Amino acid sequence: MIVDTKKKSTLQMIEKVDWMITRRKLALLFGKTYVLEKLKKNFIVDENRCTIRAPHSDKEIQTKFLFELVSADVCERMEVGETVDLIDRLEKSACTNKEEELYEVYARIGDARTGNEYFMKKIPAVLKKCAHKKYRDVFQFWIEKVKGIESWSPDLFGVIRKQIEELEVLAEKRFTL
Repeated sequence: MIVDTKKKSTLQMIEKVDWMITRRKLALLFGKTYVLEKLKKNFIVDENRCTIRAPHSDKEIQTKFLFELVSADVCERMEVGETVDLIDRLEKSACTNKEEELYEVYARIGDARTGNEYFMKKIPAVLKKCAHKKYRDVFQFWIEKVKGIESWSPDLFGVIRKQIEELEVLAEKRFTL
């Protein structure tokens, strides 16, 4: 799309740009992670789906363990108002920071209905983002909680043991700089 800044924009062009911005916001929300309890407040949830009641037909969004959004297919057929409503619901349901994301991942481990290994594998990447001086207390709190998993599930902790050890070394370097 080319925008001619020398001419006054038509209503049609303004709507087209607004729609593009709305679609971009929605696309960014598909890269976020979500809190189960917040999803339950904003959607009808079951298994790996979030459903919105819509005037013409219900809209279902596929997820991975109600934590990450998987399929945006349904969004292609949504009207502007439905898309704006979806964005609002997703924004209210998203993890707001890495600490909330860690809490959500940790809370899901041990639930037989979810993919324990899937959530365990998420921990090092999220924890790494907290391995900075600014978040030292948060990192220390969560690294101890995560290492505590070994006491009740050594096999599950074994999935990330090496990464956690490497992460502790990295954090120590970052904390002393």
